[in-house]
Formats: sequence, structure tokens, C-alpha cells
Amino acid sequence: MALLDKIKSLLSKGKQGTVKADKNVNRRVIFIGVLLVVAIVITIALISMATLQSRTNASYLDLIAEQQIISQQIVINAVEASYGRDNGFASLKANHDRYLEILGTFDTGDVLLDISPLPETYSVEYLGLK
Repeated sequence: MALLDKIKSLLSKGKQGTVKADKNVNRRVIFIGVLLVVAIVITIALISMATLQSRTNASYLDLIAEQQIISQQIVINAVEASYGRDNGFASLKANHDRYLEILGTFDTGDVLLDISPLPETYSVEYLGLK
């Protein structure tokens, strides 16, 4: 009987040891799971922010590309106007007005294009461009 009691006590101690190990493993798994969920949420938030920034950048790039083309057309229109062609003056005026309109969009912003207004620190430089 003494041998049987020793075996039972050894088995019961072994079970208690594995239960403690299982609790530690369960805590580790839960901790890793929580970290994984937090990492996924942060990743989704960063991707969303990058997408919004990309849309805003696309709006700026579209306006900048248009402004670059208009500035090249202004040069061509100025050459035509210098030769005395009437359509050169009209095109020069239209392109000049559109160029200033785009500058105004950069200065005041545009809700539809998701462009924010220029900070106050750039107002002096902007006035120099007008």
C-alpha cells in the first residue's frame, strides 16, 4: 500500500506541475494573441492614413502638373503676342488667369480637392508670386 500511495502522490504532483505549466502557456498565448490583434489594428490604421495622404498628394500633383503646363503655354502665348498675333493675347490672358486661380487654390485651399490652405508663414512668399 505504501508504494501505491507514493505513486498516487507522484502522479498528483505531476498533474499540478502541468497545470501550472498550462497556465503559463495559456497566459503567453493570450499575451501573444493580444499583441497580434493590436499590431493588426495599428497596421490597418497606418494603411488608412497612407491612403488618405496618397489621395491628397494626388490632388496636389494634378494641380502642380496643370500649373507647369500652363506656365509653358504662357511662354508660347507671350512669344505669339510679341509677334502681334491677336489670339496670343487672348490665350495669354486666359492662361495667366488660370495660373493665378491655381495659386489661389494653394493659398486658400479647396475642400472638394482635399487641399488645405497654406500656413501663415508662407503668405509673404505667396504675395510675391501674385
